[in-house]
Amino acid sequence: MTKDQAAANAPAITVNIHQVKLKTRKEMERTIPRERWGWWHDVCPGQHMTLRDATAADLARCSLKSGSSMQPQDYLCELPEDGSLIHRDALQHCRTFAVPVVWQAVKQIYDAAIAQKGGAS
Repeated sequence: MTKDQAAANAPAITVNIHQVKLKTRKEMERTIPRERWGWWHDVCPGQHMTLRDATAADLARCSLKSGSSMQPQDYLCELPEDGSLIHRDALQHCRTFAVPVVWQAVKQIYDAAIAQKGGAS
């Protein structure tokens, strides 16, 4: 099986990418309890950002204040693997795009086909 054949047979895998605008500092202070403010309150209020869904691994890696939600669905995360979390309460506006992740599926199918052939290409 060639890489092109593997790509044609690849299942549709997507990742959610979010284009967001954060609330202004004044709006955050009005709508979010002080104990839930994060770095985003001081660093980037009102900014436009591109984020991804947060994962349980992100929550385990990041430092959260005592009493913070431990549910990944309550957060978005900056794009790098070591990105920082942003609580969804800080969002003023969010547009979500399901972006296909073809390379991962192609690699899985291609590797499986190579393994079936016993490593021969």
